[in-house]
Amino acid sequence: MPTTRRQILETLQRLMLGGMASDDTELTINLINQHLNGAIGYAAKTNYKEEIQLNGIENVADAFYSNFTDILITLNTTTGLYNATLPQQPVGIGAGWDISTFMLITGSGAKIFAHPISPREIEFIYNTSGPCNEVFYWVSGLTVTLHSCKDITKYKADIRMLSSQSSNFDSPINLPDGYLPLVMEYLSKILGIEVQRPIDISNDGVETPQVR
Repeated sequence: MPTTRRQILETLQRLMLGGMASDDTELTINLINQHLNGAIGYAAKTNYKEEIQLNGIENVADAFYSNFTDILITLNTTTGLYNATLPQQPVGIGAGWDISTFMLITGSGAKIFAHPISPREIEFIYNTSGPCNEVFYWVSGLTVTLHSCKDITKYKADIRMLSSQSSNFDSPINLPDGYLPLVMEYLSKILGIEVQRPIDISNDGVETPQVR
């Protein structure tokens, strides 16, 4: 199984062409790369749906997840809420699954686990009586908004989330074994390609990859 973005792009190119790419191929690595993030996101969502349909549980394969650490937490003095900026946009599946872990940690090792909510639930939190000991968050694009009754700016966030947004060709790719055909199917539809088996078009015994 390919382990880097470049390797998976080259593998997808060969599979869709039915052989090695020529110098003048229109199906370039860069073209495929433009749509690879969406394809991996589609595969993650499909995995999530399959787990529900086949096993009756909500689950996403661990291989889809990435870990990000030392994310700064800042105070919004206007709203009194806290903000963090995600390094990449998560694949949208559902609260608790697109981001599976949102942990706040200090240099001394003190930890707080934040809990995902919908922005519509913030009123409920404000109206709830009793001690305010929990941290809640919601995500909009790359921005995480956090509600906390105590100052959390001394903490940094460690996040485990579904993500496919890397642009580094040599970065590890998060794709479980068995989902490459689904990624290729998605890319073929997006790029308007009909994947063909190699055929001999010149009657010289040499098969030529065909893409339509």
